[in-house]
Amino acid sequence: MDSTTELVDGKTFYDYEIASKGIHAWPVGTTAAYAISFANKTPKSAADLKGMPLRAGSALHTIFLSELGATPVTMPSSASYEALSRGTVEGTILSIGDWRSYSLQDVLTYTITGVAVGHWGSYLAISDTGWTGLSADEQKLWADTAREIALRNAELIEAQDAEVREAAAAKGSTFADLSTISPDLKAAIETASTATWRRWVEQTEAAGHPGLATARLWAKLVEEQGGKLPAGVAAYLEKGA
Repeated sequence: MDSTTELVDGKTFYDYEIASKGIHAWPVGTTAAYAISFANKTPKSAADLKGMPLRAGSALHTIFLSELGATPVTMPSSASYEALSRGTVEGTILSIGDWRSYSLQDVLTYTITGVAVGHWGSYLAISDTGWTGLSADEQKLWADTAREIALRNAELIEAQDAEVREAAAAKGSTFADLSTISPDLKAAIETASTATWRRWVEQTEAAGHPGLATARLWAKLVEEQGGKLPAGVAAYLEKGA
């Protein structure tokens, strides 16, 4: 949201996504990376995921699960507990820290970590009318406080992610890093990750939005923070959609 990089027509991400809606906004702490979790299932190969009903919470999840050969089932997280308990779905994509909100630590038994299947990000906003009605001192107080709370919230989210993981592990839930699973399953997940970037860019561009420029910006920020891109993504973004 702070980036000065122009995405399209001289507009930054903030200009394009926020200011154009007639609002002022500040980031709220984003969740940790979404992981792939299962209820009473421990996939050992890519074939084990074929047709498996897995909960998807966004269009990006649907793309990813489709590329894996699984069957995406779109539903809100609030419906996941019952669906997992009944076997309507056999797994979900969600950040581990969010399990506590839906008691999913009681039903999820195996999780593949080390692959980021998106994040949940949001923002705090006030209308332009409301903003201009504040004095300069009030605007500064609002902006400074929003920034402070965002960073504090991010720290709490990170702490909760670790706490929930530890508590779930103590109850018998297993967490397997991508680097430790079977080569076949690992390759399938990595290939699906790369394809998800490509399909997201292409469908966003097709909808008339700067998908490629946005993906390039996100990739740059990921690498600046020490993250790694799926194999082939950097070359794809450099070449263009």
